[in-house]
Amino acid sequence: MRNSLRLGLPHCSGPLQCRGRTYEHYAHGNQLTKMSLEMHPNDNARTAHPSIWIFSGPSVGLLVIGVMFFVCLMLVLSRLGVDWIPTVVISALPLASITILVHFFVNGRPASYALDLLALQMWRVRCSWYFQRLMDNPPQLWVISRAPRHPKEFS
Repeated sequence: MRNSLRLGLPHCSGPLQCRGRTYEHYAHGNQLTKMSLEMHPNDNARTAHPSIWIFSGPSVGLLVIGVMFFVCLMLVLSRLGVDWIPTVVISALPLASITILVHFFVNGRPASYALDLLALQMWRVRCSWYFQRLMDNPPQLWVISRAPRHPKEFS
C-alpha cells in the first residue's frame, strides 16, 4: 500500500494510459510494465460517412442535386414573373421526389434495389404487352450471350 501511495496510483490492478502508451499496474509492486499498444482497424480516415436528416453516405449528393434544382427553378420561375407560391411549390417538386426516392428505395436497401425493381416492372410491362398481342415474342428473363470469337476467325 505504501508503494502505491508513493507512485500516486490506486491500490488496485488495471491498465494506465499515459501519452498514448498503455501500462499495466499491479497491486503487488511498484513496477509499471509496458504493454503493447492495441490497434483497432477502422475505416474512419479513408471513408467519409456524411449524414443530413435521412440522407446518408452517397445519397447526400442527391440532396445537393435536389437543392440545386430547387434554386435554379426558383430563379427561372421568378424571372418569368410567376407568383411566389406556385414558384415555391413547383421548385420543391424535384427535392420532394428525391427525398421520397431516398426514403423508399435507398435507406436500408441493397445498392441495386431500385434498378432491380425497375427491371422487374419493365419485364411485367413486356409480359402484359405479349399477352395483349402487342409484341410478337415473349420477353426474356436474361439474354444468353454467345462465346466470344477467336481472333483466328477474324482473318
